[in-house]
Amino acid sequence: MTLTDMILKVLRVLGASGVLAGLVLLALWVPNQPEKDLRGQWETQGSGLIFDISRAKITVFEVTSSSCRIGARMPAHLGLARRFAGYTFTRKGDQLQIDVADMAVPITAIRQTTLPALCTGGAPAGPREVFATFWDSFETHYPNFDEHDVNWPGRLHSGLATIGQSIDPQRVETAIETALLGLDDPNIQFATPDRRSSPHTSAPWVEHQQAYCAATDAYLIAPPEHINTAGIRHGWVDTSIAFISIHHMNTDPAFGKHMSDEALRVVTELTQTYQDAAGIVLDLRFATGGSDKVALSYASAFSDNLFVAGYKATQMAHEQFTQNTPLWVTSTQTPLRQPVIALTSSETMGASEVLVAALKSLQNITVMGMPTAGAPSDILGRTLPNGWKFTLPHQRFFMANGDLVGTSGIAPDILLPFDAEAFSQGKDTALEAAIAQLLAQ
Repeated sequence: MTLTDMILKVLRVLGASGVLAGLVLLALWVPNQPEKDLRGQWETQGSGLIFDISRAKITVFEVTSSSCRIGARMPAHLGLARRFAGYTFTRKGDQLQIDVADMAVPITAIRQTTLPALCTGGAPAGPREVFATFWDSFETHYPNFDEHDVNWPGRLHSGLATIGQSIDPQRVETAIETALLGLDDPNIQFATPDRRSSPHTSAPWVEHQQAYCAATDAYLIAPPEHINTAGIRHGWVDTSIAFISIHHMNTDPAFGKHMSDEALRVVTELTQTYQDAAGIVLDLRFATGGSDKVALSYASAFSDNLFVAGYKATQMAHEQFTQNTPLWVTSTQTPLRQPVIALTSSETMGASEVLVAALKSLQNITVMGMPTAGAPSDILGRTLPNGWKFTLPHQRFFMANGDLVGTSGIAPDILLPFDAEAFSQGKDTALEAAIAQLLAQ
């Protein structure tokens, strides 16, 4: 066999392999392509997104009345979109429901006949356009201007005046940060390539959290155990009182699993460990945000009944909201029914507030401490035309009884100030009060 014959034979084998691989890929791809009723352009209600779904790809646009940019692209393979991007697409009548992994509130979208011209023809991205896109996003989605007593239309005029006709990016940065003054909300973040800022002011003791946790752990009869996949430490204060501290509402699940799956595994571990405790101290004072589904999973540790933790409504336009979506807590076969004291602070925020709302619906749980941060909304992330990024809340949250949770947060059942001075001396007065309350029951 000549060298030429050998090369031709190899090429034929490779060609056959390529055809076979192509056929296998086609067989796997076609059943997962979006069906005809899913294809087209869909504008979301309250998320500022347009999904353009075709047979080949799914494109997600971030839109305002003055801008449109591509936020994400992915192959039009529904299995891959579900596994790696967390999107599940379902037709609900004439609407499209988009479930996002580990978000409790699905996104709804309305079919559009075509993409906006801004999404197909491009848009100017000068300094004034960058600021206008930022301002318009807040005007459309931010629900708390009245609570902060901020005149947002006035911020548009002052911001554009600051920029003038300059092309200096520093003026745009100054205009944005000035516009955000007074919006004391931890969910608002603004980032340029050089720095990150927020109009929110954290409690002065936040930087000492690690030392405070060490002071709390000194009350335990043994060093605490850690669930590293969930940011949880736990142990026994004495032989009858259990202590569980949750630092956030995120988990690190196994590949192919969701955060809520790992949260339910953690619930099983904790309910088995502390089933015989006479009482439990649940420390949420340092609990930041994360996934509502994780928070709802943790709430299920304390109930064998299905119940509503609260409701969320997403702002679609200025002071226009979607219908309230209930946040359901599932049941656990062997819940922790004993008395529980849940400790809160002004830094208990985000999805952790959803957990607090759920706990306040249960008769065996008393919330003690300070009002929460008042920031239970999901977070909307945006990228400006020049690449700068910012986040903002875009929902209202209601307790199960219908009460609106404003920026003042969720009030505890027993008000107890956060005692930073005692912590600095190695004493956790809130933990001591919780233990005394449990022992007295």
